[in-house]
Amino acid sequence: MAKRRDEPRASRWLLQAVALALLGLAPLVATREPVALVAWFALVAPGAGVLAGAARLPAWPWAPVVPALWMAALALATADGARVVPTPAFAAGVWSGLYLAGFGAGRIAGPSGPRLAAAVTLALAALVGVPIGLGLCDAPLPPEWTARVMRLSPLTWTLEAASVDWLRHAAFYERAHAFDLGPELIGRPRPALAGGLALVLGCLAAWVGIRVSRAGSTDPAPARS
Repeated sequence: MAKRRDEPRASRWLLQAVALALLGLAPLVATREPVALVAWFALVAPGAGVLAGAARLPAWPWAPVVPALWMAALALATADGARVVPTPAFAAGVWSGLYLAGFGAGRIAGPSGPRLAAAVTLALAALVGVPIGLGLCDAPLPPEWTARVMRLSPLTWTLEAASVDWLRHAAFYERAHAFDLGPELIGRPRPALAGGLALVLGCLAAWVGIRVSRAGSTDPAPARS
């Protein structure tokens, strides 16, 4: 009987995970460009994690379904061999870490999770857009400040982990004046280190969020005077 009772709940969790994964699969409607997919995953991963945590999606096995489906989508996008991401597993480590960090924050946020997810996604979009002038002007900041903003961007870490030469990409090179950014300004982390560290920190953030959420839900109600 208990197993039968759990089946509808498991189906609901699976549907929620698939629905959240569709946030990252949206670019497949227009393009199968792997670099575009990786960039989109980096942008939406924290917000998707917040939504998953706020919905109290179980940390195992349902929460990891979302970044796993994104990895499967990237594999399909590169299946023909014409478009390749050199180190996709390390990039997946970064976006999974971002997702898990958001998951922990969503557990703490609870009902306000959707607002937090929207705020986080907009903040990350602004962080990504500032070096290219939000598409309105070229290089609005001096090279030193452009480099600082880029170092904080999850897009930078994810593309570096993917071993993509993103600084020479048309979307960045001219608009961000990437030709002014020497190696002394843009530190390039090792893909394995970036992916592994992001995943470990994301798991830690998710664990902390779950613990804080559980502690808050078990606190005794204050005595009424």
